[in-house]
Amino acid sequence: MPNEPSSNYIHFCPDKVFLPYPERFKSGVEVLVDTNSGLITEVFDSTQRDAVLKSLDSKNKVVNTINGGLLLPGLTDAHMHPLFYSMLNSLDPISLKGLNKPEVLNTFKQANVDNPDLQKSLLFLDLDSSSVSGIDAKLLDDIFGNRNVCVYDASFHSGIVTTPVISAIRKAIENRTIPGFLKDDGNFAEAYGFEVFSVLCADNQNKLHETIEKSLWHSFSTGTTTIHDLLAFSLDSLKIILEVRKKWREKYKFDFPITRFYLRHKVALELTEVYPDWRDQGILVHEDWKVFGMKLFADGSFGSRTAHVSEHYADCPTCGLIFDTEKDINDAIFYADTDFESYSIALHAIGDEGIKRILDIVKEKKEDRYRGTRLIYRIEHFELPSKEMIETAKKYNVHVVPQPNFLLDLKYKDRLAKRVDAICPLSDISDAEVPMMFGTDGMPESMLYAIYLSTHARESCQRLALEQALHYSSESAAIFERDRKGTIEVGQKADLILADQSLFDDLKPGEADIPLEWSAVQNKVNHLHSKIKMVLKSGQKVYDNQIRI
Repeated sequence: MPNEPSSNYIHFCPDKVFLPYPERFKSGVEVLVDTNSGLITEVFDSTQRDAVLKSLDSKNKVVNTINGGLLLPGLTDAHMHPLFYSMLNSLDPISLKGLNKPEVLNTFKQANVDNPDLQKSLLFLDLDSSSVSGIDAKLLDDIFGNRNVCVYDASFHSGIVTTPVISAIRKAIENRTIPGFLKDDGNFAEAYGFEVFSVLCADNQNKLHETIEKSLWHSFSTGTTTIHDLLAFSLDSLKIILEVRKKWREKYKFDFPITRFYLRHKVALELTEVYPDWRDQGILVHEDWKVFGMKLFADGSFGSRTAHVSEHYADCPTCGLIFDTEKDINDAIFYADTDFESYSIALHAIGDEGIKRILDIVKEKKEDRYRGTRLIYRIEHFELPSKEMIETAKKYNVHVVPQPNFLLDLKYKDRLAKRVDAICPLSDISDAEVPMMFGTDGMPESMLYAIYLSTHARESCQRLALEQALHYSSESAAIFERDRKGTIEVGQKADLILADQSLFDDLKPGEADIPLEWSAVQNKVNHLHSKIKMVLKSGQKVYDNQIRI
């Protein structure tokens, strides 16, 4: 955790700094940060150094000068799940990433031996459904007996569960209808995943506060200083993370890194009802409403073959599914615009048909002067969009939040065939001047790697210049949030990354490099993160690779 600042100002003299338009990368520019206000107070040419420092010295200000390196604005992960992943981690999940079927089965058997308490739920993550098949409830029951077990695929949109979990879910939802499916063989998809998670986490709340805070500190070490949480799917889970925020504000002098929470419609309704109690508990005040938005789903995921697409999947006679109905979406938008004190609606749309559904709804709302006029719409993922869809998003000022990390989804060629090459057309989106923000969706959890993938993509429709990638990873999210951060200029919040100058060469456009092996991905991620020397949040040092903070 951070120590009290030892100086009034931090003076950066980098080898190269990333500035706002039109200069961008430039040498011979120095930056002064006021650690008390948390703001950038001076951005000046090196020839002015003596005058600036002399002025501070005359006021008895203590200045810590740091020489060399590459200075960048702090990054925003505009699509991440810190709450959900923290809840998963509290279950001590076991990774299946990169394993073939025999290795998966051996991992199952060993986990059962290592966890003899049959009351302990077991959670397995990252099953590669493109290469591992034939796992069902019967196979799991044979290994685990009468135990609650879930095996999630890499998309988190589908998986397999044991018979006890099937029974518990069907009992819990006997008077409800939810989108997706839960089959007798244990395979489930979409909203049933929330129900699975509720069964596994029923008696597992104690570790969450610590796990959430630890995950946020880890994000600083990767250069991410701001996060949008997609999504808090229950009121109880939202309360937990707001309690963490309250403690954070009491403990630290810098801003809580999660600046947006996107909720399901039901949770938003419940939130307005409990607001008086939460206000009295000090975890929610009226000014906080701007950080809440609503999350709606047009479709599912390529990983589960539930993304709503215009052509049948190559290996399966289906076009995916519709998640939230038109009525669900219209009701939620109406509520957000009239009663819920938010300005943002996040709409999950991965397949081209799912995107079309959303754009048709947005068009209707934007052209009706009496409805939806104050809301900002953002489409999460925005995968497989056509040129026409991109132009429509531009016309109606729809923000899009793709994850460059989805360029790794080349493995889904088994279900997308040639369409896999258009899975994430970042360059086409940028050329059309659609407002865009980058996220990671935890695939993996690295904004530096998202930037790297966007500058090393295979197809011209996907590849960006480094200046563009950095803009969509910092500046554009700040514009969306209407906050003073995301650029290195006077008056901005001092959310900054100091890295080894060689990071510039690592990130700039180069030969196409979209690996399929997880070990290669992780090696590159670790390499990029190792280049970070220091991170500031609101002018406070929150990471130093030489000092344990």
